[in-house]
Amino acid sequence: MHHRLIRHEPFIIRLFLLAALGTTATSLPLGAQGSDASPHLTAAEAGARFGQAKGAERFCPGGRATAHASDLAKAYKGAARSVFDTEAAKILAGWEKALSCREADPETGRIIVACRRVKLLSCRQAWTEIGPQGTAVRGLLDLKLDDLGAEPATASKPLAK
Repeated sequence: MHHRLIRHEPFIIRLFLLAALGTTATSLPLGAQGSDASPHLTAAEAGARFGQAKGAERFCPGGRATAHASDLAKAYKGAARSVFDTEAAKILAGWEKALSCREADPETGRIIVACRRVKLLSCRQAWTEIGPQGTAVRGLLDLKLDDLGAEPATASKPLAK
């Protein structure tokens, strides 16, 4: 029985991530893919990417939302800003729900592989989609290596206000 779970684990993780993060976080119209944070993004799409950048900043080692991400947030006003903020909050909540798992059993200290794998895959996907060479929106996420020695490789950081 245990070997079945291991064989299907990537599918289960992908399904869990899709449910937690929602499909908006991973799908943009073709015109927005591979472009810089452009005005062609709807407020909802931009909010989802901003939430993704903030989630990666919190949970990915060295991950930092860039000034480009902050500028993207400033581009929306009024009702569009409300949509942007709602979508960003939804995506960030998905990151928190999916990645607030325990990495190690508190009693034995053993690594919980599924939790660590979800974190690493989420960070890798965010880097691919919104990093400097992002396939969805370039330049919303950067890597800062200065403080990596201070914490375990997949620990979460408190949100900066």
